[in-house]
Amino acid sequence: MAAGIILMDLIWAAGLFGLGYLSAFSALAVHGLIAGKPALAITLALVTALLTWIFACTAVLFVLPKPKPGKYRLMRGSTFYWWALGFIARRWLDLPPMGLLYRQSGVLRFIVMRAAGAKVAFTAQMSSDALVLDPSLLTMGPNTMLGSQTTVAGHFILGDRLILAPVVIHRGAQVASDVVIGPGATIGVNAVIMARSSISPDTIVGDDAVVGACVTLGPGVVIGKGARIPMASVIPAKSQVPAGGTWPSPPAQDTAP
Repeated sequence: MAAGIILMDLIWAAGLFGLGYLSAFSALAVHGLIAGKPALAITLALVTALLTWIFACTAVLFVLPKPKPGKYRLMRGSTFYWWALGFIARRWLDLPPMGLLYRQSGVLRFIVMRAAGAKVAFTAQMSSDALVLDPSLLTMGPNTMLGSQTTVAGHFILGDRLILAPVVIHRGAQVASDVVIGPGATIGVNAVIMARSSISPDTIVGDDAVVGACVTLGPGVVIGKGARIPMASVIPAKSQVPAGGTWPSPPAQDTAP
């Protein structure tokens, strides 16, 4: 495993050198085309360098094979290494100021996300500091939103296994700030996840459901359509909240004569 970690760092460092060289070369070429206007030449050269870095990383993300959901051994097999290379390419891309630049532009971010394999609608909105760790495993429908400092992960590591699972955020769903969404989670149509909530792996939040602020949904929880989860609730793993219900669920009425 140590050899694999060293190899990944060597690839990361080599990529930084290659991207730096390519960006500098393109910037100098643009600078050389503009004579007599040093301020304009420097400005265009800097913009060219930044865009060259962004689009070079985007091209790498586009050509890399996209890992499929499943369980994989760490540091073993092609799927793990393709996933790791995609992670490295996103580390190149997220270096400042390149990361800040493309995240501030809705068009650039859409291009990057699609190139990385995300099934993201053009009208899906993401805060500039929302973090998507596994774009190839993310689906976001039209008019969805990820708020500030929200993290969406399509993977987790358990022992010596890498586990990959898709995250689906359906049309109109709104995810507020500082929310964590784990792999295998599904957010239904027009559902609302309020701030600082935690959506564990394999959780389902039904259509039109509202999850209050600071809620923790354990792994495998199912929230029914239109259900309401009060603020700061903690719902244990594999619990179910019925459609239109709340947490904790009211006791069943005794209808016996």
